[in-house]
Amino acid sequence: MENRRRVSVVVPVRDDPRLAACLEALRHQTYPPELVEVVVADNGSSPPVTETVDASTYTRCVVAPDGGSYAARNAAVALSTGEVLAFTDADCLPAPTWLTEIVSALHSGADVVAGHVEVYARDDRRPHPVEAYELVHAFPQETYVRRGGGSVTANLAT
Repeated sequence: MENRRRVSVVVPVRDDPRLAACLEALRHQTYPPELVEVVVADNGSSPPVTETVDASTYTRCVVAPDGGSYAARNAAVALSTGEVLAFTDADCLPAPTWLTEIVSALHSGADVVAGHVEVYARDDRRPHPVEAYELVHAFPQETYVRRGGGSVTANLAT
């Protein structure tokens, strides 16, 4: 791999059991694991994720219970050491090539990389009404980019 940038992945969470699946997906990235750190930003979970996340050499936690998910993301960014900041959410399952493709796009000259976000319900047999709506309508990234160049932070890197 010609471009070996260190990547910090920021994952905000608040009381979402899907965090474990997200962290598992991040463990299976094709990007070299020694170049990846994951910073979980606990936005007031009960119990705190610091008590439940298996802290490994690549995962760190920061607790930022006030100010919402963006304040939690900012707290995680302050602890990050990577040249690349990649953002996802606890309820996302990044594809195995996610980080490899991000770093490749940045190496090719992109300043910001955003991609498709596919949501899933906590219980696919009985999604909450809000989840059911989001399964159909959530996060049309292409539309956001075309309208104003914005992107949701569930799949964003810079």
